[in-house]
Amino acid sequence: MFREVADSQGAPERLDVVVHIAALSDDIVLFREGLDTLVGERGVRLSGGQRQRVSLARAIYSGNPILVLDDPFSAVDIGTEQRLIERIRPSLKGYTILVFSHRLASFTEANQVLVLEKGKVTEQGNHQKLMAAAGIYQKIYSAQTWLESEKSG
Repeated sequence: MFREVADSQGAPERLDVVVHIAALSDDIVLFREGLDTLVGERGVRLSGGQRQRVSLARAIYSGNPILVLDDPFSAVDIGTEQRLIERIRPSLKGYTILVFSHRLASFTEANQVLVLEKGKVTEQGNHQKLMAAAGIYQKIYSAQTWLESEKSG
């Protein structure tokens, strides 16, 4: 799964760190061959959330200082999303990370959030500023937070 990428890039020691950041450690121990497990058509089938986290791990492992993440948490549960956010920020200092998402929980720690409506920026700032502005961001964030509390309660 990952080991051939690590071996070809000559940095297998980074692999454990990346697997941890992508919240894959618990999944990999369940695979018979661990990191050497073949995934895909002739190997283990991954859930949507596992596929997203494998893609995230591969992107992080590449070492590219700019990451473009398109709805990277859409197939993971809220707890996994929180773990990912908590691990990504401190682990990837110095990276530029562009996240495109409808789930606003992803943006609570972002330096800058741009809110688009019909292709135009209508609001921008960090989470606190946008919440205080009481615009569309605040309304959507509040609705999503309420829905999540209803699901878990």
